[in-house]
Amino acid sequence: MQPAPAQVSISMSSDEIEGLSDTQLVDWYRRTHETPYFAELFHRHKACVYSIRLAMLRNPADAEDYTQETFAKAFRGIDSFRGSDECDIFAHWLKGIAKRACLTRLQAIGRHGRVVLQESDSGALERIPDPTDATDGMDREEVISVLQTLSPDQRQALKLAFVAGCSHKEIARVIGVERSKVRSLIQNGKRMFRNEWERRKGAGPQTGEKRLE
Repeated sequence: MQPAPAQVSISMSSDEIEGLSDTQLVDWYRRTHETPYFAELFHRHKACVYSIRLAMLRNPADAEDYTQETFAKAFRGIDSFRGSDECDIFAHWLKGIAKRACLTRLQAIGRHGRVVLQESDSGALERIPDPTDATDGMDREEVISVLQTLSPDQRQALKLAFVAGCSHKEIARVIGVERSKVRSLIQNGKRMFRNEWERRKGAGPQTGEKRLE
């Protein structure tokens, strides 16, 4: 049996580590097994993973616990990551781990049939990228207030689509509706969000569009 290759130990400053890309951090961690490289990945992506967890699990305590679990799984499976220079490839891989774990969790606790968005889940609402390019100049409270004018299913669909990055199939499974209904929830939710924002800013809704109940 050949001896295992010697572990490489190369010290970098914190500034040098911060300047590395995600793929470079993974590569250096594999080579050295030094904690600072993986710690930097955790620092960069923990907020995104937490948002996905909160959007899908609804409970801040669960989201915090399972954020740690996501990175633990990534840590254990780091050798399966196939890095490249493509932007956000590590983030995409990490989001996949988070989403799959959430769906498994929802099935295990019997909430897979239907998950209803709680009104207090504002922590994830502030992280929704603007789905309508209409929120320039709006602060967090304004965005949350406008989102509250949508139906619970519309808000949940937008959160899962724009925070968790879920597919229509995954959204349908979490909310408990047919996949064909998801497109309608997202499209109507985006339109109603834009119309309400324009109404509050004095522009009024677009011609030919009416507010849905």
